[in-house]
Amino acid sequence: MWSGGKDIVDQIFDTGYWVVSKSVVLGDEIRNHVGRSIETINEKISNRKALPVQESNFSTSRQDIFKKLKIGFQDHWKLGLGLSATSLCLYLGYRTFLKLPPHLPEAESKAVLIFGDMNDPIARNQVMDLYRRRFIVYVCTENADVYKKHEEDQDFVYYIDPTCEKDFEAFYREVPRLASILFMPRLSYHPSGIISCDSLESEIHSSIFVYYQALLNVIPHLKKKTQLILFDPSLTSELNLIHHSTEIISSGIINSLFNIFQRHQRLSVFLIKLGILQIGSQPSNYKFLNTSGSDIHKALHYPVYKMIMDANGYKVRQFFNWLVTLGGWNTVYHCGRFSYLATWPFASFIFNRQTCFSFKHLKKRLASAYRNIIAILPTPQSNPSEERLK
Repeated sequence: MWSGGKDIVDQIFDTGYWVVSKSVVLGDEIRNHVGRSIETINEKISNRKALPVQESNFSTSRQDIFKKLKIGFQDHWKLGLGLSATSLCLYLGYRTFLKLPPHLPEAESKAVLIFGDMNDPIARNQVMDLYRRRFIVYVCTENADVYKKHEEDQDFVYYIDPTCEKDFEAFYREVPRLASILFMPRLSYHPSGIISCDSLESEIHSSIFVYYQALLNVIPHLKKKTQLILFDPSLTSELNLIHHSTEIISSGIINSLFNIFQRHQRLSVFLIKLGILQIGSQPSNYKFLNTSGSDIHKALHYPVYKMIMDANGYKVRQFFNWLVTLGGWNTVYHCGRFSYLATWPFASFIFNRQTCFSFKHLKKRLASAYRNIIAILPTPQSNPSEERLK
């Protein structure tokens, strides 16, 4: 943590200047000490009595070596010191500009806007993770009135009603610029099978279209190009599973919004394809799939935090992120178990062999096939060459 009133860049250069100046003084002392030692050795050698021809030749060659060592040290000590100072500056630059701290420094202030239902465990955990990382979090949720009663207990979480114009007017006055916008439809569903058209329409409207309309009202007020992260529950549709039609339709709508917002000049759009995530010991999404998921903190929270910091951090971090994303061409991320595996060819065919998403049964079948193959193969009992010798 940097202390004092100076800017962090000034403190880095002050620290670097102090280290380099101390290194120069230390280098001068070492050079003088080594020079005096070499001169003392030369004096002792010159004061010695005459030796035989062979030994004098050895002494002369040794004196030449000492002279060369002294000259070489005088010529190249600055180069070594420069390399050491450069390595130190690179290390400090990596710690400052590239390595992510666990949370924002106290001097920094970044605001994020999240569209999502706070009753959804994934959205609620994402809000609280950014809150713990010292972001100022604005949550646009349908049940904002319930959470507004507890705003005093959370200093950096503020709730916005997507249908209330006064909430957005206050938001525009308080926040001059957003670091990122997170669009999170409802991501956690219980197994429900076939649902009625009215229930499906109500679910899609309250999960996506209410927040989509609110997002359209926010975009004209953006001062600069702002990062937009869309969360896509894509695993069901990519595996061609028919267990939950709501997730399939939600994924299709999110993909359509991703293609539409990519053409918007005020938005830098990213898409997160969600796999199976786990909060504690229970899977939090795709609950009809009988398998465990990835830890939500490592699989989702940290990648989202890194995406926000890469887009709003130092120029060095932004340039490095530009290289990693191939100039901003690769804007699709996979977070959670099986999210990337589901995009492979024939993945849906493999997963649809069973009505449930059970890898235990597949593992048993593979083990049985392996044992059958081993049983067919001949087992070597003796060496054929030894039998011929017998």
